[in-house]
Amino acid sequence: MTQRTYRLVAARVLVLGAAVVAGSPMGLIAQDEPLRGRLTGTVRDAETGEGIANAVVSVPARSLAVLASSDGAFGIEGVPFGTHVIRVARIGYGERTFVVTFSPGGSALELAMPPVPITILGIDVGVQGDVGISGDVVDGGTGEPMADVFVWLATEERGTTTDSLGAFRFTRVDAGPGLVQVEHTGYGRQYLPIVVSPESPPVRVVMTPDSVALRGIPAISDQLRARRNRSPGIVRTFERDRLNTVDAEDLLQVVQNFTFANVVACQGSVGAQWCVDVDGTPREAGVCIDGVPALAGLDELQRYRPHELYLLEVSPSGLGVRAYTHAYMERLAHSRTGIVAAEPTPQRAGVEGLGWESAGCGGASRS
Repeated sequence: MTQRTYRLVAARVLVLGAAVVAGSPMGLIAQDEPLRGRLTGTVRDAETGEGIANAVVSVPARSLAVLASSDGAFGIEGVPFGTHVIRVARIGYGERTFVVTFSPGGSALELAMPPVPITILGIDVGVQGDVGISGDVVDGGTGEPMADVFVWLATEERGTTTDSLGAFRFTRVDAGPGLVQVEHTGYGRQYLPIVVSPESPPVRVVMTPDSVALRGIPAISDQLRARRNRSPGIVRTFERDRLNTVDAEDLLQVVQNFTFANVVACQGSVGAQWCVDVDGTPREAGVCIDGVPALAGLDELQRYRPHELYLLEVSPSGLGVRAYTHAYMERLAHSRTGIVAAEPTPQRAGVEGLGWESAGCGGASRS
């Protein structure tokens, strides 16, 4: 669920003759790849017209899936233009498929789900008990188990990490359709729709290694560490393993609870809600997410859960914050220049004295 600033291109979806719209993050698509867009819409109760929260919407042939929000809205990134089968599942509504033709232009998709008051595999719909989900995460290249990988159970909005054998388990899970999401730097992201019941077999998540990213990410991490070391103060750093286990709902809570920054409400004409107290005066922080300045400042950090980040850097005062997602680190690893060309005003080769503070967001004048 990460947010970015991209040039958007309109897209259309035709469902049995009805047109719908989606935006296309064209900046992420290579010219030799199929054109892709963001397939958006709303899942609704066919009888009441109200949005259905937590419905699992997937494109099975593309291994893409998302969870509808509290009002039933959804958006699936990276869907190629063309005809697809869309599957929608929700406890109390069963499962339905829709044939969709996705092409440029149009309005939003409406998917109607009639209520189905039935039991699933012997369990009453909506009943919660000691049903559990267990499984493991393995490297698709070697078949070896992957330890310390964060596994997110989207339908329950909770997560856990794999043990030394790559195994994970969730207890007391609602019966019915669910969605497991796994993202690990150098392996991309996997979505796995499941059905939870006492008879559910163990879940195996096979991660596809990106050899280029896996080779390049250590060098990118070294570049970022060297830049932090040029700062006159200690930059508070949260790396992937720490972010996977930190007790916080979002990144703003990480900054509030685990750094020296004194986060307070902004005052006056400042557009952001959250500021940093500096000598009794609330000041807006400079925040960079994936090398791009966040116009909403600290407010933008509330949109990210800690496990979505590979790295979080916070200046001593809290007026400078940098966040790096897994996908961004992979893109940097694939580039020839690393952070040299990716940051707004980066530490450039052969130029001395440009440290963490002067490298874009939250510059020396703000910390």
